[in-house]
Amino acid sequence: MYTLRRYLFIALFWVWGALLALLMIVTSPLGLRVLRPLKRLWLAGIMALAQGLLGIRYRVLGVENLPDGPCLFAMKHQSAWDTFVPGLILPNPGYVMKQELLNVPLFGWVVQRWPVIALDRQQGRAALRKLIADGKAIMADKAPQLVIFPEGTRRPVGAPTSYHIGVAALYEALGVPLVPVALNSGQHWGKGFSNFAPGCITLSILPPIQPGLSMREAQGQLERSIEDEVARLTSAPNKTAEATP
Repeated sequence: MYTLRRYLFIALFWVWGALLALLMIVTSPLGLRVLRPLKRLWLAGIMALAQGLLGIRYRVLGVENLPDGPCLFAMKHQSAWDTFVPGLILPNPGYVMKQELLNVPLFGWVVQRWPVIALDRQQGRAALRKLIADGKAIMADKAPQLVIFPEGTRRPVGAPTSYHIGVAALYEALGVPLVPVALNSGQHWGKGFSNFAPGCITLSILPPIQPGLSMREAQGQLERSIEDEVARLTSAPNKTAEATP
């Protein structure tokens, strides 16, 4: 029965996404004031489908640690789920993402209308310069919170860490708090649309790293904060809880 629900979830995920993408395309001339609520509707629909069909709920801890003003929201990345939830937690986020996502039909076209920084990871220093320049522009004009995955890509639970220098460079250049975010999503949502497991995903927002540290100090503190909390979350007994965005 769970296998049937999984296939139904996948089908509805794409149908729902296509409908909202078309709606966003039609309304895109109206700007972000219309696209933002439509994006939240799309993301809320995904979470409702995951809860209703897969039994995957989520809870958010540490909301009080979110700064009132601009910040870098630096998230652990274990599954596709991680890319959806920031749009429900943060009022007006921008995103750092890999450039390949812009080639996804419909989704890629819509995403380009959001505040995003699309990076070609093969460009090395040029990508780093683009990250900093675009980060300053987006934060000044469109999105006071910028979501970034410090490891650059999804890593399974228990995989060795590899934090990239880009997040520390952005922290130094922007001079805003760096918020570590840990989670255990990989225990309930595997790579892509595989290995779903019922239960509660916990996302933990940790105390921010304030501006003023060196890049090395900030990156070290970020990695320790996130990985210590990930270890705690992934070893803790799973308890069902309602979503608390």
